[in-house]
Parts: sequence; structure tokens; C-alpha cells
Amino acid sequence: MQKVRVLICSIVMVLIVPAVAQTAAHSKSPQAFRLYQEGLRLQENRRSYEAMQKWREATKLDPNLALAWAMLSIVETSPDSAREDREKARNLIEHQPQGGVDDLLIRWIVSRSETELMYSIQVANDLVSKHPDQKRILWTVGSWYGFQMHQYDQDVALQEAALKIDPDFAPALDELGFAYAHLQRFDRAVEMIRRYAEQVPNEPNSEDSYGEVLRLAGRYEDSLEHYRRALKILPTFESSQLGLGDTYALMGDEKKAREEYEKCSSVGPVSVRLDCRKMSIYTYVREGNDEEAAKLLTDFAQQMHSVKRISLELESVIALGLIAKKTDAAFGYFDQAIAAAKASKTIPPSDREETMARVMAYKVRIASANGENETAQKVQAELEAMDASTKDPNVYAAMQGGRGALLYYQEKYDDASGALQDDANDMFSTLLLTRCYEHHGGKAAAYKLKKSIVEDHTMDIDLALVQREIKGRLSDSGR
Repeated sequence: MQKVRVLICSIVMVLIVPAVAQTAAHSKSPQAFRLYQEGLRLQENRRSYEAMQKWREATKLDPNLALAWAMLSIVETSPDSAREDREKARNLIEHQPQGGVDDLLIRWIVSRSETELMYSIQVANDLVSKHPDQKRILWTVGSWYGFQMHQYDQDVALQEAALKIDPDFAPALDELGFAYAHLQRFDRAVEMIRRYAEQVPNEPNSEDSYGEVLRLAGRYEDSLEHYRRALKILPTFESSQLGLGDTYALMGDEKKAREEYEKCSSVGPVSVRLDCRKMSIYTYVREGNDEEAAKLLTDFAQQMHSVKRISLELESVIALGLIAKKTDAAFGYFDQAIAAAKASKTIPPSDREETMARVMAYKVRIASANGENETAQKVQAELEAMDASTKDPNVYAAMQGGRGALLYYQEKYDDASGALQDDANDMFSTLLLTRCYEHHGGKAAAYKLKKSIVEDHTMDIDLALVQREIKGRLSDSGR
């Protein structure tokens, strides 16, 4: 479900922080500007909740500090509050000089939530081309390419450029470690995190980053040790408590994982508490207890709807569709998710379109697998129309995933393979791609791809379902 990563990613979201050196002239209050800068330093070390408190204080002292409002719109976990913060930032920049780095940066933040993705890409590229000597711009845009676009090579290139300006720039070292980890270049990833930790030795995030990169490398025991070290530095660093649960879940100790998730389900920032509850539910999926998971997900989705947490509501409903045993039930959940996404006024347009496209691709795959060709073709036609109208690369990937599934179940394996390769970040498309290889005698390629799936140590629920299916088939073939 990749992003359904805004919506279905189970790792802790990496917030993209546009931390440029703003001049004090942008604030009439030196104290407000100081608080703003303190918030940036906290956010650079992933201490989002504390950063948010600093920026709230800054805006109380100077309600015209546009960058602070823009930053709040990123870290605020309440969709309504984030929208209000974004509107304040947008209104303020209309009365400030245009064309400067701060102006362009704020417009980019606003565009990411209110316009099409292609425009955001254009503004991001403008930021880099106009300010290639600003390390924080390079870091910010690179991080966005990694998180939003899953373009980790581009992320690496921009982080490396930032480090040429300042070899000890801690945020770039941290981000570069994650980018290399997602490219499965784990030796480089660990080296970057080691250098990052040297720059911020007393920050819990350095140990937390160590823990996550080591978990992604499959070094679970080492990962647990670093998460525990982070909690010794700052017992309230909930990201590491969540990391402990995630690591035990991947180790197959789901009971222990639930115990760890319970510790962060009732304390700390609301967003972390909800993530811990959600991940605890997913442990039942990992155990194969879909019935219990469905009960808990249904309750959780209803609760998220009542408190207007639309992303978590959508994630839960889509997960219900993925574990449903019958096509009609799955389609009911998927249609519910699409309707909720359409109705939401808080989801950024690009995220809404990507979510809807991904769910439609799931519908094409499930309908095709169950011989419902007319339904599959109808949904695929809608998906292709969406792709033509949005020109969004993430929508295009989902469309190709749907097309690949349709072709696969029509036994057109060559054509299916080409389409599925364009949807490489989706686990279900990757699984179908392994089967295309198998049908054409590419057993070595299929084995290599399956191995990469099984050895993937991220927390996405779609990955867990695909891993479960692969392991089940291997078990059946070994009997």
C-alpha cells in the first residue's frame, strides 16, 4: 500500500522540514524568532511534538510569522488545525515580498497540500535551482523526494550535495542513512547514521535512527538495543517505543510486540498513541488471525471517523478490504474508502488522487483474480481516465499496476510484466511480477525478487500480506 503511505504506511512518518535561515526582519519579536529557530532544531532531530509547541508559542508572540504557521501545518496532526495553519501562512505571504527563498518555501509547503503534485515538483525543482548553495533547501527537497515520491536515488543525490556544502550537516546525514537503507545499501546507511550520531551524541533520535536502519537491515537484536538506548536518553521519545513494537512484530513475536505497543498507546502525542494502537491491531494480521484483526480494525475505523482522523480511517478501511475473504466484502470496503476520500476536505488533492487510484488498482487485481473481467475492465478504464486527467506519477504507477494485473490474469505475461515494473513500489504488483517471470522460465529472476520481498523489513501491511502469501506457498510446496 506504499503511501497509501500518507494513509497506509506503518512506519513513523518522516516529516519534511523546510528549515532555512530566516532573517529576523520577518518577525517583529526577537523572542518569537528565537522560539521559531528552537523549533527548527528540535524538528531536525525528529522531536516534532516539542517543535510544534515552540512554533505555537512563536505565533502567539508574533501572529505574522508566516514560516512558523507553515511549519505548524506540517507537524500538526489534527487535519482541521493543519488546514487553519496553512491558510494563515498563505494569507500572510500575500502581503510579503515575493520571489525570496522564504516566500518560495512557504508557497511550496502550501502547494503540497492544496495543489496537484506536478506543481509541487516544479516548485521543489525551482527551490533547488535557485538556491543550490543552501544545504537546508537541498536536505528538505531531497527528503520530500524520498518520502513523497519514493525516489531514493534523487534523495541521495540532494543529500550528498548538501554534505558537500557542510560535511557535518546532521539532518542530511540522518536522511541519507534512511535513503541508503531503502536502496538496501545497508553498509552506507549504517555509516551515515554513525556520522550523524557523532554530531548529536545526546539526542535520542541518533539512537532511534540507528535502531530503524538496523531493523531495515534485518539486524533485529542490534535494533532493539539502540531503541532502548534512545529511551534511556529520553524516556518520552515515543518513536523508539513504537520501534520496539515494530521490531518484535517483524521478529514474529507478536505477543511481545503488543506489549510494547501498549506502552505508547495511552501516553505521548495523539498521533503516536494512534499509530501504536494501529500497529498493535496489525500484529493479528501477521499472525494470520484476520478475524480478530477485522473486528479491531472495524472499531478503530469508526473511532477515527468520529474524531476526524481521516488518514487513519482510510487506512483501516482499506486494510479491511485487503484481508476480506470475499470479493463483495472487499469491494464494499474499497468503495467506502473511495467515498470517504472524495468527501474529505482535509486530504491534500495529490494524496486523495493517489489513494483513490491505489484502491482502484486493488479492485482491478481482485476482480481479475476472481474472473470478474467486466468489472475489472470497467474499473481499469476509470483508473486510466484518472491518470490522463491528473498527470500524477503516483496515479500513473497505480494505473500500470491495475493494467498489469488485468493482463496477467488474461495470461498476457510479457505485456503484464512491462506494466507491473512501472508499479515497483507496490507489493501486490511485485508479487504478480514474480509470477510473470515464472511463467516465462525466469525462475532465477523470480527467486531473486521473491527473496527481496521476504527480506524486506519495512512495516507496511500490504508487505506483510504478500510475505504471508509467499511463505504459505513455500510451505505448501515443501510438504
